[in-house]
Amino acid sequence: MRLEIYNAEKINDYDTATNAKITFSRQRDYRTSVLFSDLVFCKAPILKFQDFNNDGVKDILIFFDYDVRSNKMYHLYLLNPKSKELIRVKDFEDIKNPEFNPKKNIVESHVISGRNYYTYYRINNSNKLIDSKKVIYE
Repeated sequence: MRLEIYNAEKINDYDTATNAKITFSRQRDYRTSVLFSDLVFCKAPILKFQDFNNDGVKDILIFFDYDVRSNKMYHLYLLNPKSKELIRVKDFEDIKNPEFNPKKNIVESHVISGRNYYTYYRINNSNKLIDSKKVIYE
């Protein structure tokens, strides 16, 4: 896997900007073939590997940005070893401080703000993000 970031500090509108290229490739017999490539916005080269769809396979979190309260946001790519695919979960970068709760099979978001709160999400069988619309304030 390769993550190349260009001009992270100069981009202000990350809703429409891309400044990073993610490339997954395989090398065989001195030849390299690209398996997957994507363009995203990425503020810093931070990667995390954690299972987010409860299939026992670690998925890939790529740092997106942080907000004014330093709540971290990530891009999520689900790894499917059977189909040998990487699937980007659309709008996952809107979730702040995401953590997966395998017992409840949900993504929990703990947001630090003027009034701290939790929100909850699921990733359905079609790899779509579902907002529970449930907010619990501390």
